[in-house]
Amino acid sequence: MDFGLTEEQRLLVSTIRAFVRDELKPLEEQVERDGRLDDTIADDIRRRSQALGLYAVNIP
Repeated sequence: MDFGLTEEQRLLVSTIRAFVRDELKPLEEQVERDGRLDDTIADDIRRRSQALGLYAVNIP
């Protein structure tokens, strides 16, 4: 039995890792300092995550 990831699953993992690395990690210091993101930045992150199909992936 093969328990490895499918190509589609590997692509999803790669996409999520890149999004976190490129979009979220650079904002980490600001969130730690201010306790929140500016609304315009949060809206931009939401739009970009929606464009990648990552927004609300935990909802069927």
